[in-house]
Amino acid sequence: MDNWRRSSLAKSLLFERLKDLSESFPDYLHVYANRGPFSNAQLRAHLDALEKRASFASAEDAVADPVFADLVRQVLGEWGVGSRGAELISTEAFRAEFQKRGSQVGRSESCADL
Repeated sequence: MDNWRRSSLAKSLLFERLKDLSESFPDYLHVYANRGPFSNAQLRAHLDALEKRASFASAEDAVADPVFADLVRQVLGEWGVGSRGAELISTEAFRAEFQKRGSQVGRSESCADL
């Protein structure tokens, strides 16, 4: 096949998917509004991490905190890191690696302010 765009099969599948999306859009919005993009555990982990991050003056300060590192690690775990072939390193190793990145995080935060 020269090009997938020339494939009648690809076009018909694409058009069917777009038709379904258009016709079902109110249903998708209803599900999103009632379930959201996160599971309850994922949402709780994200909110806990965001709340903890807000308690620090800078991201660099947050990265130095072992409790914040644990919360970030928990978010990764809730997203399935460590369950599908990727390895989520131990809590102690994660904290150490996280803290090593403090200055990089600080520089990234500075760029975000531009």
